[in-house]
Amino acid sequence: APSWSVVPGGDLAAGGFIQISGFGSVVPARQAGSAQTLDARDTRIINAVFRNGTLWYTHTGGQPASAPTRNAVHWHQLSPTAGLKVVQQGIIEDPSGGMSYFFPSIAIGRSDDVLIGFAGSSAASVR
Repeated sequence: APSWSVVPGGDLAAGGFIQISGFGSVVPARQAGSAQTLDARDTRIINAVFRNGTLWYTHTGGQPASAPTRNAVHWHQLSPTAGLKVVQQGIIEDPSGGMSYFFPSIAIGRSDDVLIGFAGSSAASVR
């Protein structure tokens, strides 16, 4: 059975933080055909998977971080060796600002192949 423990002297053992990509508060998502917006929830981790010795997770975050106008999907891979280290991370977003992405999920294959699913909407369409 998988297990997770803090490496002695690691970042979390000292109560510290790890540096991840920037994001702001989640904003309501626009939807086609209505002035009513969708609740995209908040920035908490929605889905996490421990696979092949690393932790993968996703969450929603507002973009741009300083003054959010849309939501994006953020994903991260963390390694528990030598402290809690970010192996890789990414953002799925629409830089033009038209689409807002939220409610992400992540699945990891045995060869570390990654599949990320999410919802998206804009004033012009819903996906």
